[in-house]
Amino acid sequence: MLVNKIFHISLISLFLITLGVANNVAQVVKVIPLPKVAPITAFQKRTRPPRVLTPVEKLQRAQKILDASGQKAVSMDTPLTFSVKNLYTDKGEIQLYNARFISGFGDTGAVDFDPYSTSDDYPYNNSLNVEFLASSPGKYLVDVSLYTWGAKDSSFNLIGQNTLTGSALPSSDGHLLYIVEATKTAVRPSTFLSSNRVWRFYSCEISKLK
Repeated sequence: MLVNKIFHISLISLFLITLGVANNVAQVVKVIPLPKVAPITAFQKRTRPPRVLTPVEKLQRAQKILDASGQKAVSMDTPLTFSVKNLYTDKGEIQLYNARFISGFGDTGAVDFDPYSTSDDYPYNNSLNVEFLASSPGKYLVDVSLYTWGAKDSSFNLIGQNTLTGSALPSSDGHLLYIVEATKTAVRPSTFLSSNRVWRFYSCEISKLK
């Protein structure tokens, strides 16, 4: 009987101690509201890398370029990707001429080109050269992610052999696409891109069309 009373007293004491601890904790813990996230500014929006196009979107835009010649593209290979932080691989490279490096743009990085920064007439100044190793003869879609200041008045010059483009103007979502035709295996097609406006390069994807 004495043992049972002691046991009950112990349980009551344990309950009171537990309740006291819980109450103390409740008094110490404070709910701290999360800081408000500042809205993205117009400048941040225009300098963020464009979203990546889906394979379906790429094929649709490639087909618009090919419509002029009556050709078709039904699929594409996995793209070869280049960025400012990945300019060179054994399958190709991006060459930058008079570019200004910009940091703080996530995985890709960014560079700016200013057509007004040099006074000489060298045609490749303030330009970017896309060069890749063709795995087999055929057509290759090149998708360049970029941003241009004064987009309504901007246009691009594409200098390269066997280069097809529907328009030298980038789309509103920040992509400039063109097609390069490789006539044989192991050739290294290259295209120089330059603009009449200040522009920013983020990344480039090259896909073999089928």
